Amino acid sequence: MVKYLVRAVMVADLMVGLVLLALAAQGGRPWLWPIGAVLTLMGGVFTEEWIRFRVKYPTAEAREAYRDRAIEQYQQRIEALNAGGSQTEGRAERNKIAHLAAKDRARVLRTGVDGTAVIVFLADANRGNEFEQLVYLELDVRTGGGSAPYRVRTGEYLTAASTGSAVPGRELVVKVDPADPQRVAVDWEKSLRWAPGGRDTSTR
Repeated sequence: MVKYLVRAVMVADLMVGLVLLALAAQGGRPWLWPIGAVLTLMGGVFTEEWIRFRVKYPTAEAREAYRDRAIEQYQQRIEALNAGGSQTEGRAERNKIAHLAAKDRARVLRTGVDGTAVIVFLADANRGNEFEQLVYLELDVRTGGGSAPYRVRTGEYLTAASTGSAVPGRELVVKVDPADPQRVAVDWEKSLRWAPGGRDTSTR
């Protein structure tokens, strides 16, 4: 029910935004330009992604299979990692670190400097919903051409698209807070397209 409501709101944003831009183009109401532009952009991006997804997975069966595969892969990774030596007494601390880091993610992505990172460890942080799941991450981060990597503990929300890249050994594109190098955010959009040197370190 929630996802249908979100879709309806986003499509409504697009339609209202286009109407406001049309009214602004008629003159006399310049304040409609920024409002119309923001609504059109928000609704347009969502609509484009939705159409692209529906074209790639045109049937209900294909979409359900895609979601089932993504959820199953995520659960298998988390279960395997937690069974591989994760200490129960450290989970509360990891969950707190992940939650606080994820809250600061948007700012770090906006103001941070470019870097790369390799996933060393990840674990379920026990937060999320049907669309995304919070995970605790330990990353070896590197900024600049010849800088030495350093370890960072952070948190990220994984979606069905990004969960396939969340595996130990995987290289990611990140942004690093220049004022606090321990604050790191993964740029999933770039990471999903990026194959550094034509390789994925998880295969080594």
